[in-house]
Amino acid sequence: MRTIEERQDFFKKVNKRVDWGTSQDNGFLVIMSARNEEDFLPKNFESIESAMRGTKWTMVFADDYSVDGTLAVAKKYREKSRADHFEILAFDKAKNVATAKNKAIKKSLKFFDEYQSILLHDADDLMGVGRAKGLFQVAQKTYSPLLVGSWEYNHSTQRIDKGASKSLEQLTFGPWATLMHKNMIPPDGELFYEERDIHEDLLLWRELVKCKFLAAPVDDIVAAHYNARVGTTSKPREKQDRFDEWASFKKFLKDNELLAPFETEGTPPNNPSGNFDLDKIDLRQFLDIPDGFVAREVTEDDDLISISEIQEKLYQENLSPVPDDDSKV
Repeated sequence: MRTIEERQDFFKKVNKRVDWGTSQDNGFLVIMSARNEEDFLPKNFESIESAMRGTKWTMVFADDYSVDGTLAVAKKYREKSRADHFEILAFDKAKNVATAKNKAIKKSLKFFDEYQSILLHDADDLMGVGRAKGLFQVAQKTYSPLLVGSWEYNHSTQRIDKGASKSLEQLTFGPWATLMHKNMIPPDGELFYEERDIHEDLLLWRELVKCKFLAAPVDDIVAAHYNARVGTTSKPREKQDRFDEWASFKKFLKDNELLAPFETEGTPPNNPSGNFDLDKIDLRQFLDIPDGFVAREVTEDDDLISISEIQEKLYQENLSPVPDDDSKV
């Protein structure tokens, strides 16, 4: 286990522009850890299949000691998947989410010689149809090791668009909205700091901010449909518990000098100065992709719908990113 200081040394070392290649021949490596997600997994897998159509890709799925039918659902979808390789792993219960995610990443390292485009994904969210191809096209032009797309917040009947640029400024995004180059992953696979039980991703972003890590926001690509649920590890049901956990997290950040600039006294909350080293480029010029990938305004008539219904809506609007005869999942 690396200390925070040792992790900073690593991230500073790999904070440089990278060559993503001239095509998608290198493929994508999708890494996901899950626990007790049998009900949502079918929609999740459908969203991944839709996003990965026409690409070379591998799935590494890690089960964190589920006591429901999560493993059975994964095995069922492996038989249908178009993935070049679909690996299913079963682990004993990890001590926290960071450890569970790192276990999956560690088992994925063997594929790094073949894949350099890393897509970390959560089991309770939907992958945006343009996440892989859209973010990759921008990566080719910007050489940034980290790409962040826009995302959609879903909670009950509430549905809100979250732009990539603002999310980067305020650090309000998850790994599910990113495309990472494999160089960002430490050799031991421990991308997330394991000594904190929650907010492992928010901690990682602050670690990267401290070393002014290169990142490119891609506002025109919806990378994920995030499902906010009360009762999860990072969002307990009791408000006081949430308050106490956030206070403990902020204290840890302060003690380790990891508070982002907008969190320190005297820095305006919306001032991105000192955050990620954002590429100041008009990224629209790089987006040579079908309209089906591009973010659009959500209207009052839109309901929360499954990915299969989203795809059908795209087909009806003639915005499909894939041929109509390639719709089987």
